[in-house]
Amino acid sequence: MAEARQAVGFRIGVSPDGKFQFDYDHDVFDLIVKSFKRTWIKCYAGWISNLKNGIFPVKMELFLANTTVLTIIFLAGYDPTFGIMQYLVSWLNWCCSNWLNLTEGLLWVISCLTSAVLTSFFWTGAIRFALRLLFTYQGWMFLSRDGWKKPSIFLKLWLVTLQALCYLRHLGSKTKSGKPLLLAFQGSLPTLPLPSVKETVQRHLESVRPLCDDNEFNKFVQLSQEFESTWGKNCKGGCS
Repeated sequence: MAEARQAVGFRIGVSPDGKFQFDYDHDVFDLIVKSFKRTWIKCYAGWISNLKNGIFPVKMELFLANTTVLTIIFLAGYDPTFGIMQYLVSWLNWCCSNWLNLTEGLLWVISCLTSAVLTSFFWTGAIRFALRLLFTYQGWMFLSRDGWKKPSIFLKLWLVTLQALCYLRHLGSKTKSGKPLLLAFQGSLPTLPLPSVKETVQRHLESVRPLCDDNEFNKFVQLSQEFESTWGKNCKGGCS
């Protein structure tokens, strides 16, 4: 009976005099607290990692410094976005003034800070979008040795711009090497082209043709045409 009671972490009951009783095992409660602590630490680490990958190649230090400088500029009365960000956060002032009853000074600080954060995210997204456009160029893979010895002006401009944008990952803390995290460049890479169902079926038939005779190949052709007209349409619609 004593071992059974120790196995129960929480015990709820009513005493003979009608009072509510609640008892718990300190060891079990300590294990639960440590489990919650480990879970929150893992969630926080995952959130930080996703944030770093989301703003890469801009490092966290550079992003915070840019946000701080923009906040000071907005507080000084200058708007580098020509009123665009202030227009986007105008609804925030209206909501805070009606619901939270904040002062005008605090609303102005919140508006400037929000504008600075949105502006930093905008320029970070622009850099990542520029990297995606630069990575879509694949002509450098087909250049000959003579082409690399005397590259064109377009190729030089492409290399310089790509190196300049990728060099942003070295700006920030000097104690860090600036090496990218896992999947850091994933958001900056272009999406791979998805081949059509007809092209995929044709390649499949070409690959199986040397492995079967005419009767088997005709069955493959019939099954491929049936797949292309039925399931192929659904697959193309779901993957596009």
